Amino acid sequence: GKLHNLPVAVEKNLVKAKKAVFSSGDFNHSIQMKVNDFIKLENALLGSFGVKKKIKLMKISRIKSRIKKSRIGTNKKKTSRKRANKK
Repeated sequence: GKLHNLPVAVEKNLVKAKKAVFSSGDFNHSIQMKVNDFIKLENALLGSFGVKKKIKLMKISRIKSRIKKSRIGTNKKKTSRKRANKK
């Protein structure tokens, strides 16, 4: 921010949080302050940077069958190499 003469951009959904913890530039110390105070202090630009994605949920049985299929495919490759080496 101001310390390095750089603009600050803040996700607008972060304003919903009352407080935030920021790095103080030291490994052993952090700063906790109200998000609104930080925005005012830094003259931060508010914007929407995050994108909501819909996650397709799968049943556990489908996941297990996919894992089994992927393992079978890798085993076939290994056995075909062994056979090629024996010839």
